Amino acid sequence: MCVYRRPSSDMSHFATAMSRLTSYLSACQSASSNVTHHTVIMGDFNLDWFDHQTLARMSSLLPEYRQLVTQITTDYASALDRVYRSIPADQIQCYVGESYFSDHKPVTVFIDIDQHRMISIIYLQQTICHFKQIFILCRQLFQCRNTDRCK
Repeated sequence: MCVYRRPSSDMSHFATAMSRLTSYLSACQSASSNVTHHTVIMGDFNLDWFDHQTLARMSSLLPEYRQLVTQITTDYASALDRVYRSIPADQIQCYVGESYFSDHKPVTVFIDIDQHRMISIIYLQQTICHFKQIFILCRQLFQCRNTDRCK
């Protein structure tokens, strides 16, 4: 899931939206109990991770998720862009890069699918990446996981 929160938006509205999002994701997981679901929620939350109030607030909004970004994500020494995961720690990696055309740094997530395949997702605040194409790629990888044509 990709999230963008305007800096001026009301925190109670954001909390309601995040609650609805996590409820929806839980319902999806419950509906198909024979499949293990893992989720990545990433984006520009416009809440600085280095602020202790933000840490407590986001931990209460997303208690089942762990935050991956551990360094600054903007040119202003703040960590506004974050990645939350329900994926086991040994199956996901997160890196913050540099960008010359934005004050936000690109955040890249690598997800291990199996021993031979990995998905890379890049989030850059001012350049909306092609999530539809990423979704199609993910769907193709998962659908062909057990077929001969993908070897």
